[in-house]
Amino acid sequence: MKKKFLSLLICAATCVSFASMQAVQAQTNDNVNNQKIETKDTTTKRDFRFKLTVKEIKETPFTLVGKKEYKNPPKLVKGVLSKDMDLTVDNIMSLFEKNKDIFKIDNPRKQLMVDPLAPTKKNALYFVQNIDGFAFSDNYYRVSFKDDNKTIEVWGNFDNSLYDENSSVKIETKLTKKDAFETLRNDALNNIDKYTNGCECMGKKSFSEKEKREFMNKIKNADYTEYNIMAFIGIKDYYLGISNGEYCKYYYIENFGNYNISIDAVSGKISLNKSCIQY
Repeated sequence: MKKKFLSLLICAATCVSFASMQAVQAQTNDNVNNQKIETKDTTTKRDFRFKLTVKEIKETPFTLVGKKEYKNPPKLVKGVLSKDMDLTVDNIMSLFEKNKDIFKIDNPRKQLMVDPLAPTKKNALYFVQNIDGFAFSDNYYRVSFKDDNKTIEVWGNFDNSLYDENSSVKIETKLTKKDAFETLRNDALNNIDKYTNGCECMGKKSFSEKEKREFMNKIKNADYTEYNIMAFIGIKDYYLGISNGEYCKYYYIENFGNYNISIDAVSGKISLNKSCIQY
């Protein structure tokens, strides 16, 4: 009888102990879940409270057009300029838009474009000033990232006065990209040797007669959209061999025959790049 009573007592104690363990485990799980939620909330708040930190800034002088004064973006901004983010054009545009008081670019998505001739780098993006769809080759911005994907530096040149109606770069465009290519095509078909002769500094030999015929057939039937035609504003004496120091709008085509080609967007003047100076 005593043995039976002891067995019942042990069984009851075991059940109470097991029930207590379940209660403790359930409480522990609740604590873990609550802890996860608190951690998630804290992270959200931390990201939301991000504040751009400028450690160094180099301002640029204002520009005068007539009597009108234009404040220009800084030449250099260094610091922790963004939270962890992907290195994309859209993210950089958002960075400029949210911090216009620092960067002083009124409409970044309209006034900046990706530099079509810039080098490709892992931790940097290059933008060039956009004026009416033409890249102003003297003014560009390099946006640099650290390995943790935080923006750390914006460096370059940008001139707000170039959008003034009296600016020296406000040049009426007379040729479209299609017009420019037609001008180039006609000239090449009538002067094929000019475009297929050897170029020593670029390491290119003269075309053979067979290669000339193939090149002529290619450009005769080509559409202008098959070529990467870039639009720039630059100094005439550098790009088009006119030594008056004025700005011009021009279209630029790489590797047309043996040369890189510049075509004045106003006059249609064609210039072959034989200097091998890399942009």
